[in-house]
Amino acid sequence: MNGDLLAYAHDHAHAPAENVQQNLAELQKRQSTLHRARAFWLGELLADKDADIPLSLDELGTLLEQLGDAEQPQDCYAAAVQHADPVALCTEIARRFPAFYEQAFAELFGAHQSPSPEAQGRVAYVANSYTEQAFLELTGFIKERRVAYFHGFEDVCQEVRNGLCEYGILPVESTADGIMAGLLRLIELYDLRICALCHVSTQQGGSTAFALVRATLPVLQPTSGHCIDVLFSPALPSDAGSLITAASLCSHSLTHTWSYTGQDGELIRMRFALTPDTFYPFLWYLLLFCADLTPIGFYTVKNTNK
Repeated sequence: MNGDLLAYAHDHAHAPAENVQQNLAELQKRQSTLHRARAFWLGELLADKDADIPLSLDELGTLLEQLGDAEQPQDCYAAAVQHADPVALCTEIARRFPAFYEQAFAELFGAHQSPSPEAQGRVAYVANSYTEQAFLELTGFIKERRVAYFHGFEDVCQEVRNGLCEYGILPVESTADGIMAGLLRLIELYDLRICALCHVSTQQGGSTAFALVRATLPVLQPTSGHCIDVLFSPALPSDAGSLITAASLCSHSLTHTWSYTGQDGELIRMRFALTPDTFYPFLWYLLLFCADLTPIGFYTVKNTNK
């Protein structure tokens, strides 16, 4: 073992576990200074930029290339830094450009378009007892809501995408059948966004999850209970692990994952429960490091019965 580690005092008056805890606490103090210094130098990459002007994704890509390390990490700490540095840089970007949250949100989810007066408050779905209950759970916040019944789920998606209805309701998963891949393919195909989700109890103690979808999302600030729902087609299997690691470093929790065949190949659906204060840095991470990611939702889960 490296002799430098012996600089820590060994107190024979305490149990070995207490000595280890004291030494780890001392190490944490020393590391904290180094972590602040590392964050400072990452911030220096942005120092010559006008604080009133956001960096373009191309400019940020150039900066990120400077962080690349072709060598494989030799230990778990070096491997951790490879994940932590991009997250730290995204944190610095969010800190330096606080006014551009709306721009980053629209970059990821797409620009919001207000519904026409004819479509406003109009909700499309296939009528049955479960969707009627989902309608009551999901649309309480919609003023002057109106129902539009259709025979098929694709009809619902077309109505929403074509601007004839502001919202649609679709079942997306159930305890009996798992993920409903065909309906997620429709959400992907018609480029819709989930804005709320609820679980409706079914027979024999099961439940079905219904999604309230719309064509575009207005810019929203996350609150406690918010989730982000994404479809990810990683170029390498390790890319999925990197995304989960980055989310954890931002204090977001993976709450749901499932794979299925999408429009252009295998997709992984991931849902992360968000920590509001660290969503903006994570937003930058998704924009910069997840080119093969499609966001399909930003919402809270209502009436969860599990």
